[in-house]
Amino acid sequence: MTIESKDCRLSRLIVHDYGVIKLVDTMLPAGMTIVAGNNESGKSTLISAIAAVANGKKALVEAPVRDGADRATIEAELTNSDGTPGPAIKISQTAGGTYEFQMWTASGEPISSPMKQLQALRGSAGPDPVAMAWESDPRKVRAAILEAIGVDTDALDTKEKGIRDARTSVGRTVKKLGGAITEHGRMIPEVPAEEVSGAEIRERYETEASLGRKKEQLHAAAEKATDAVARKDDEITAKGASVDEATEEIERLQQRVRDLQAEAVALTEERTALTDAAEAAWKIAKDAPEPDLDPIRLELDGVEDVNQKVRQNAALRRMETELRSEETSYEGLTRQIEALQADRAKALKDAGLDIEGLDLSGGEPLIDGRAWTAASKGRRLRTCLQIVSATKANLRVAWTQEGDCLDDANLMLVAETCEETGLQLILERTGERDDGALMLECGEIKE
Repeated sequence: MTIESKDCRLSRLIVHDYGVIKLVDTMLPAGMTIVAGNNESGKSTLISAIAAVANGKKALVEAPVRDGADRATIEAELTNSDGTPGPAIKISQTAGGTYEFQMWTASGEPISSPMKQLQALRGSAGPDPVAMAWESDPRKVRAAILEAIGVDTDALDTKEKGIRDARTSVGRTVKKLGGAITEHGRMIPEVPAEEVSGAEIRERYETEASLGRKKEQLHAAAEKATDAVARKDDEITAKGASVDEATEEIERLQQRVRDLQAEAVALTEERTALTDAAEAAWKIAKDAPEPDLDPIRLELDGVEDVNQKVRQNAALRRMETELRSEETSYEGLTRQIEALQADRAKALKDAGLDIEGLDLSGGEPLIDGRAWTAASKGRRLRTCLQIVSATKANLRVAWTQEGDCLDDANLMLVAETCEETGLQLILERTGERDDGALMLECGEIKE
């Protein structure tokens, strides 16, 4: 036989010869129940008996059988949310250590594999809601919540931490590059993209200087040719005089005249060639531009300054490129973190934990966008009760031994939240100050 009950609570609890308790037989209402009494009255023992009903043998006190008794028993009757009877549970352990756990249906039929059926009925054991609300370490709170709902985000958390560390490193690089660029200054205008070659400028300088030297040589050649023409004119004049003197001796010197005339023709032709050469040299010299070496000399003198500016601009461009790359990496890592947070949020939603204002996507829980420790204790308490209620799918029973932490306002908040969520909470408090509490004295209900 299996359990078909859902959304049930404890309606009756009978504890006999368990720990310091002699006998407690009580009806338990829905919502909040306070178990009160002085020290050693059996309050904590009764809470452990309720825990044993939900969790089995592991929740029993260290010495479950009361001194002088042969057997300890814990019996519980459950009631469904619609008021119909639910299953019954009986736990017994002898003084010799024999443990037995039994379950019956509402009609009294034994339930096979009772512990397995109890686990299915109970769901998550769940944390102590008050202890969790008062916990100051938000990471422990988050771990308790995730354990309660059965969601393991360790892999996501580890991956997110790695990405966050990487993003932090990239962020430092971005900040460092931004500072370096600011310190470097703006890009220098009117500077070539690459360094200029001093050797190339020197080569151009030497070329221009060579042209100047060639022009001077042409000038000298032209003057030399002009002088040669003048000398030839003088020679022709002299030869003409010789012809006049020889006219008287024409007959004798006719042959000589012809020879001289031939020489004169040759000299004339040579003169013409020299004249053409001189005119050509003068034309080249006239047309050749005067070499302007000053700009090249200035350019050569400024090579190192220009190259320094080129290197400065190149360094700035490299830093800007690296900065853009690092910023892109930072944005990509941020998107990865957001995706992991979305995966975590989906896992939490799939687990059925959808509590208004509670955010477990980061490393620490947030309530209404505020850090866990920044939220009021009342807000944390309400959230923790809602969490515990969400983890109690069928057996909607929780308990706490931290009731003394609560003032009247918080007690009222607990009662209201239990009523809203349908959670049954058994709460232990010291003393006799609470009206309507289940009061214990010396292991029995105080009359």
